[in-house]
Amino acid sequence: MPQRSRTLGHTVDRTKAAGALMLASLLALGVGQADTRKPTPYTMTGVVVNSSGQPVEGARIFADNTLYHNMNATGYTDAKGRSTVKLPKNEIGTWAPGAYVNRNYHSVTYEFRLCDDNNKAFATAEGVIWNFVWRLSGELPDGNGYLGEKVLVYSGEGVAYNQKVEVTLTPDGPWWRAALANPSPALWRADALRTCR
Repeated sequence: MPQRSRTLGHTVDRTKAAGALMLASLLALGVGQADTRKPTPYTMTGVVVNSSGQPVEGARIFADNTLYHNMNATGYTDAKGRSTVKLPKNEIGTWAPGAYVNRNYHSVTYEFRLCDDNNKAFATAEGVIWNFVWRLSGELPDGNGYLGEKVLVYSGEGVAYNQKVEVTLTPDGPWWRAALANPSPALWRADALRTCR
């Protein structure tokens, strides 16, 4: 039978109180907050959130060996945006983390690269805590491109190769900004294409 105590005229179930205290302690880290615990050797842990700090479920997290081609350790985020990737113990080289999230829209799967604020490789023996953010716009932190989808424009008749063009885009329906807690539309339709001199 659970132990009870009387405090200030209220009966408190100690088991329930301990459970509530434990839950409060677990929530202190908070859903969607960066993982700040100490790293565990041979493990990469972290949290993935959107630009509003909400957890992102189903993101693919990986550590890529910098010495060998296509040698990866992978994992996926849970409903709280948390991930744990076990790293090999007997492989040489350092590892570079990365993350992507896939979303389906009108039967087309789109892959979005997730951002981190650190692009340094790490040693597996040290372990690492690596957090990512899903953003739809802006420059990639490593300076190698921009976030979001590419717009590919193919030259047609009357447009010279490598000639600058101006593309006019118009919003054409909801997109992932709604999932990122930003209701403005982000799916665009090309309405006009003209050459620039």
